[in-house]
Amino acid sequence: EAQTELKDQGSSANANPLDSLPRVDISKDVDKLLKKLGDSKWEVRKEALEALGGLLTASHNRIAATGLQELVTALKGRLNDNNKSFLKGCIMFVGNFATAVGPNVRIYAKPLIQELVKNLLDKQAVIRNETIIALDKFAAEVGSETVINIAFPLLNQENPELRQTFIPWILKNQDGLSKVDLRAHIGVVLSILQDKMKDIRILGEGLLEKCIGVIGTGPYVTALKDLKPAIQKALTPIVQKYSGSQASSSGAVMTEPDLDSDGGGNNSSLELKLSGGAGRTLNKTPSESNLRGVGVGGMKPGHRPGTSASTSMIQETSGGNKKGGRPTTPNGSMSNIQIPTVTGNSGPNSSRGR
Repeated sequence: EAQTELKDQGSSANANPLDSLPRVDISKDVDKLLKKLGDSKWEVRKEALEALGGLLTASHNRIAATGLQELVTALKGRLNDNNKSFLKGCIMFVGNFATAVGPNVRIYAKPLIQELVKNLLDKQAVIRNETIIALDKFAAEVGSETVINIAFPLLNQENPELRQTFIPWILKNQDGLSKVDLRAHIGVVLSILQDKMKDIRILGEGLLEKCIGVIGTGPYVTALKDLKPAIQKALTPIVQKYSGSQASSSGAVMTEPDLDSDGGGNNSSLELKLSGGAGRTLNKTPSESNLRGVGVGGMKPGHRPGTSASTSMIQETSGGNKKGGRPTTPNGSMSNIQIPTVTGNSGPNSSRGR
C-alpha cells in the first residue's frame, strides 16, 4: 500500500496541472472573427488570426471541440493563402489549434491535414518546416498513423520538395505504419521508386522496406504485374531485395536442406519451390548412396556433404546417372530442375542446419 501511495504521489507530481482544467467553449467568440478571416485584405485576415491565437492563450490552450466546424472550414481555405507571411502564421495557428483541442481534434483532422500537407509542395523551406511542426502536433493528439493515412496519397505527385520532406517524416514515425492501411498505398510506393531523382528513389526504398516489414512483399509483387514490362524489370529486383528469398537462374527457389539433421545425412524430405507455383517435395533426400558417382566439389562417397568446399551445380534429368554428376531422382519423374550451389564451411559459420 505504501508503494502504491508513493507511485500515485509521483504520478501526481509529473502530471500537467492544466489537465485538470475544463475545456473552454470559444465558439461564440470565433463566430465574430470568421468574416475578417475571409477578408480580401491580408492585413485584416492577419488581425483575425492573431485574435484567434489570443483565444487559445486565454483558454490555456484547452478548448472544447464543439461548435468549431465553420472555423475549420475557414482555416482550410486559408491554408493555401497567397500571402506567405499570413500563410506561415495560419500554419502555426492550425498546429496550435490541434494541441488546444486535444484528442478530440480527430473529428477535424482530415480536412485540415489534407490542406496542411499540401504546403510541403511549397518552394520555401520555412513554409515546409512550419508544416512539419504542425503535423507533429496533430500526430501527438491523434497518432501518426492518422496523419500518414490522410497524407500518404499526396506522395503520388512527383514533387521533390514534398517527397524529400514527408517521406523522412513517415520514416521518423514508422511505428505508426503498423496501423496504416498500407495496401491502399502500394501504387504510391511503386511510383516513388520510379522518381527521376536518385535521392528520392533511395528514400522510396527505405519506405518500401518498412512497408514490407508490415505487409510482406506479396502485395507489391502482385501490383508489379499490372505495370509495363520495362518497369517490372526495373522494380522487381528492388522488391525482391527485401523478400528474403533468392531465385536461381532457372526460376527455382530452393529451401536449403540440412543434410546432416539426423547425424547420418538421411533427411526425410527436400523441398523445391518453383517460382509462380506450389512447392514439390522429394520423399527422399540424396544421401551418400544416392550421390555415389556424382562429382560434388570433388568429394568421394562417404564424405559428409556441407563440410568443405562448395558443391557443384547439380542438374536432375530424367535419364540415368551419367558421368559428370547427373543423378536421377528416386522416382525419375522430375527433370530440368537446377539446384543452386550450396556452400558449406565447417565451424560456427557453417550453412548446415540453418
